[in-house]
Amino acid sequence: MQRGTRRVALVALLLTVVVLFAGCWDLEEVEDLGLILALAVDRLPGGEVCLLAQVPNPAMVGPTPAVGGVTPGTSIGSK
Repeated sequence: MQRGTRRVALVALLLTVVVLFAGCWDLEEVEDLGLILALAVDRLPGGEVCLLAQVPNPAMVGPTPAVGGVTPGTSIGSK
């Protein structure tokens, strides 16, 4: 019976460790991430490719509306 008790204790210990240590050790705040909402790829004359990505501004996205002409996102372009 002692072997079964040891096994149950070991499983309980492992589950406790997994639950406690599986938290947010590598947490990155949403405000610090550059999430891409839209991505466009265009072919330009001469064979060049234009890449356009739209990234939200976390300070302006949410329940409060944008004010003063500030847009809730930014478009970033590259050739």
